[in-house]
Amino acid sequence: MKMKKGVFKLLATFFLSALLLPFYLHAKSLEEAIKDIKISGEIKGGYYHQKIDPDPLKDFQDSSSSNLVEYRGILRMATPVINGLQMVMEGLFQDRNGHIENIPGSDRLFSVYQLYGTYILSNSKTNIILGRQYMDTPFTNELISTGFKVTNKDLPGWVFSIVAFKNMKDRNDELYYYISDLKASKDKHIKDKKFYGIGAEGSFGVIPMKIWVGNIDEVTSNIFAEAKYGINYQGFDIGVTGQYCASSIDDRVKELSDMDDSTYYGVCAKVGNTVFNARAGYTYIETENNKKGFVAFQNVGSFISAGEMMKYKKGLSVDLNYGETKTWFIATRINILPIKGLTLRADYVNVENSIVSKDRDAEEFVIGGKYRFNKKLNFKTWYSIFKDDSKNTPKIDQSTFHFEAKYKF
Repeated sequence: MKMKKGVFKLLATFFLSALLLPFYLHAKSLEEAIKDIKISGEIKGGYYHQKIDPDPLKDFQDSSSSNLVEYRGILRMATPVINGLQMVMEGLFQDRNGHIENIPGSDRLFSVYQLYGTYILSNSKTNIILGRQYMDTPFTNELISTGFKVTNKDLPGWVFSIVAFKNMKDRNDELYYYISDLKASKDKHIKDKKFYGIGAEGSFGVIPMKIWVGNIDEVTSNIFAEAKYGINYQGFDIGVTGQYCASSIDDRVKELSDMDDSTYYGVCAKVGNTVFNARAGYTYIETENNKKGFVAFQNVGSFISAGEMMKYKKGLSVDLNYGETKTWFIATRINILPIKGLTLRADYVNVENSIVSKDRDAEEFVIGGKYRFNKKLNFKTWYSIFKDDSKNTPKIDQSTFHFEAKYKF
């Protein structure tokens, strides 16, 4: 009962704030304020089933299976305040029952997830976003934080960005990090660290480029660069993407933890048309002294990747890397034209990881598909088989099935 009252109060605050803010700040009538509010969002339901054989948590003596059911609702409200200024709020509700290995998330979460103002300077192409928002950098996926982002588009074809954030959190309130093994009590959780970044995205001729520098205060400084090139040949789009990232860990963190500097290289080639497209890629990550790397700040960020479960695997993924890791993959997508909106997929990912006195090989097969019923409703499903072969432990087979339905409004 207390939970329901708390949810009701939070919802009431959320709606009333969005409705009344324009009325007080811009001297509009309540009726006019309601008209100006734009409401959007999504509702998603998902199901996971997983089987692990043998289970490392049971000393490799037995297999295990588990299920996870999750529901997520997102409500966004945007309303103009004065000329050039807009307020945006996003509420998030998430409920999860069960547990699946490597799928992070809170069992129950209800919060005003985003709350920010965006202001466009008059006679300028400069946009300022201030408040709680998605960080939107190459190092992050759905990482959210409180701070500001300034973008400028005065130079044709280019976007320049400056960002500063603190209290980083992802949608599931769980940030992958390695700072937990710092021994000194005065060292804060990485979520409490400050992040600063600058970026430039644009094109030199026919080559789109992206360059970012990001710094987590007293933890790491990272630089990310990406270049693309593509052509159209007889109805086929052919392209190649190259990426580079370097992570420089703070000396004090090196002393107190098992982290060290990392270097990442990635290349991906693709070819496709309206019916079929395929990608083939290779990535290489090396961390000095066979220690832990910290290239991406959350999941795979904007880094080249494929598969489903591989990106969460400790020691193998971009943000959870040990020693030297080599990855290559092939990913295909086929649009079934007789059934409009239906796309089938198949991925294969192979990873080799070498650390002190241990070689680890892993591979993942993924088959699946998605169906876009209309602009608002779509369905997605996939089945992943992950195999882990290490010299020091028995082979592990992990199969995961996932289905979800999403409705946008």
